[in-house]
Amino acid sequence: MDVAMTGLGGIEATKRILARRKKPKILGFSQHSDHETVAAMLDAGAVGFVTKTDIMEGLLIGIRAAAAGKSYFSPDASSLLVHTFRALQRAGAESKTEKTLTERELEVVQLIAEGHSAKGIGALLNISSRTAETHRRSAMEKLGLRTTAGLTKWAIQKRLTQPEP
Repeated sequence: MDVAMTGLGGIEATKRILARRKKPKILGFSQHSDHETVAAMLDAGAVGFVTKTDIMEGLLIGIRAAAAGKSYFSPDASSLLVHTFRALQRAGAESKTEKTLTERELEVVQLIAEGHSAKGIGALLNISSRTAETHRRSAMEKLGLRTTAGLTKWAIQKRLTQPEP
């Protein structure tokens, strides 16, 4: 298989090689082990990634794993992938929590955290104070909170509002 590599990076070469009929197993090999490089190689179709700073044994392990249809990542790349995976998990968990609240509940929570009463919230949002209280109770229930202070703390942590100086 002849693929001209002149001026072609590993990511683009991987895409071109895998676009052909025979699907070889490609192991990324680079001096760069940043998130973008590793992710781009995986997106291009590589089955693993080894950094050039890895010892020769790591490269051989990676080649054998790829030949056997398995994935292999050097310690640097593995650490990066685990860190990225955990960050995505945290972000997903946080966004799931926020998505459970309706837009109106989020507005009410923000105004509560800013010190507004149910009556004041009702006037600002053109709803009754009773409806504002219903949104507060619903938000607290969804978030598993028992006090308005807890709700205010949650709003500050989520940067819905800023604490007063």
